[in-house]
Amino acid sequence: MQTMHGNRRRNRRHRVHWNGECRVGEGYALGCFRDISKRGAFFQPVTELLGIPREGAGEIPLLLRPGDAVFVTYELLPSGREVTAPATVRWVGTSEDHDTFGAGLELHGKRYKC
Repeated sequence: MQTMHGNRRRNRRHRVHWNGECRVGEGYALGCFRDISKRGAFFQPVTELLGIPREGAGEIPLLLRPGDAVFVTYELLPSGREVTAPATVRWVGTSEDHDTFGAGLELHGKRYKC
């Protein structure tokens, strides 16, 4: 398990508490974005990353791995505007800043403007 070191980000972080989801292929995880910057975010899943159920088989647990291409969706507060952006998983582990397990994401394309 990898631990995030606070000095790795180059852009200023903004602490947030935005509900959102992370999709990889046909899988998804619901969770919360705990911080965000111009180029990245920390995503704390509150559900396991689950695959789409197939007929007769339950939901299938999946894992986020560094290098995975994902799509993230989050709701900007207080406006309630929803944003979807492609991202890459850069690390998975425990955030020293938030003392919780999650994923460090590099955001691409349309994203929150700090």
